[in-house]
Amino acid sequence: MKAAEPMERDAKSNAPRKTGTLQEKIDIGTRLSKSAKKKHPKESKYEVYVGPPSMSRAIVAEYGSVNQTPKPFMRPAWDANKRTAFSSIVD
Repeated sequence: MKAAEPMERDAKSNAPRKTGTLQEKIDIGTRLSKSAKKKHPKESKYEVYVGPPSMSRAIVAEYGSVNQTPKPFMRPAWDANKRTAFSSIVD
């Protein structure tokens, strides 16, 4: 979980700031909601998740919609920190 902290920090700083709720909801965890578990079966013994809970507002912010251009915050956080996270886990 410590390896994911830079990713969480970057996602929070990149997230749209209309009300601040999205930044507050971004977190690191090891559990998924029941509905998310059905969509994403476990692939390994240990898994860590970074991001907001399943919020439609977060999905629209990341990917955009017919009425809103995308403002990615999770993907840039992943891209910027994945190598460091993997190295930290290996160590």
